[in-house]
Amino acid sequence: MSDKPGKSEARVAGDESFSSVRALDELFLLHLGAVFLFRFLGKFERDRKMKEARKNWSTHPDLIAMTTSWGSVCR
Repeated sequence: MSDKPGKSEARVAGDESFSSVRALDELFLLHLGAVFLFRFLGKFERDRKMKEARKNWSTHPDLIAMTTSWGSVCR
């Protein structure tokens, strides 16, 4: 039941390479999560801005001026 020195060194080297692959996998998953999060938050920000623009559309000064000028032309 004696362990050969070469065998234990290979096992340690294998563990190190597995550890680096696992670290790369975790880094990749972290990157994907960050991309997803920023795109998701960006979608909320765009939706909020569009909703605000739609809400303020009827009270926009240029729109009011344009509709009143067209109203006077049509009368």
